[in-house]
Amino acid sequence: MQSEYSQRLKNVYHHGGLLYSTLYITRWLIGSVLDRMDLWLVAIEQRRRLVEPWTISSRRFTTTTNKQLWNEYDWSRRGEEWTKDQKWKEQIITEFILPNIPERGAVLEVGPGGGRWTEVLQQRVSRLYVVDVSERAIELCRERFADCPNIELQVGNGESVNVIDCSLDAIWSYDVFVHINPQDARSYFREFRRILKPGGRAVIHHPGPPLAPGKERKGWRSDLTDDMVLDFLRENELRLVSQTRKLVNEGDVLTVFERPH
Repeated sequence: MQSEYSQRLKNVYHHGGLLYSTLYITRWLIGSVLDRMDLWLVAIEQRRRLVEPWTISSRRFTTTTNKQLWNEYDWSRRGEEWTKDQKWKEQIITEFILPNIPERGAVLEVGPGGGRWTEVLQQRVSRLYVVDVSERAIELCRERFADCPNIELQVGNGESVNVIDCSLDAIWSYDVFVHINPQDARSYFREFRRILKPGGRAVIHHPGPPLAPGKERKGWRSDLTDDMVLDFLRENELRLVSQTRKLVNEGDVLTVFERPH
């Protein structure tokens, strides 16, 4: 790695000259300092539960960057590369889908990816709305579930859902809100309050507690925290049913909540 940087600096100086190389290195140093500063600011935002358009976290893990990432992702394994094994998947179905997603209900899935949970949901419910910011993911699901008349697919804008008020029995989103920044997540929770029926439930997988200042989460994890999610529930008069770290990646949380009657 050291020799790679040394070679790069030699190339910069050789091709750009003294002034260019001086400015180039200065810019790189300033950029490195700003990147570290951003991580410290994000840590403060997490501890203080700041979710505002002007925060650093609102500029990271945006709809635009997620759209680009998942449009270019290799979906040849349909997202099953994140399935630990069949027993693990069956546990999630038994412990989180069956108790919270009613049979023959109207359900929303946010972020289907290659459709690994969509396949389970569409066999259980009477109407399944599926939304993703990635055009590629929606295209793949349209091909995969072309023979399923109970699915309605839509490309989302990262903050709202085209579903009428008080029309859903449940919402499901696994391995998705771990990539969504706090500002956009807050917008989604406002939508959840609007579209859930009284008594309707949601199961949302998202990041958990913040890391120490200056640290970065692994696996393209956003700056959302479990406490921010609790704030979103209170803001929208949604009732917490449970929060657990069971059957999710280390550092993540699965939250179940409902709209009160």
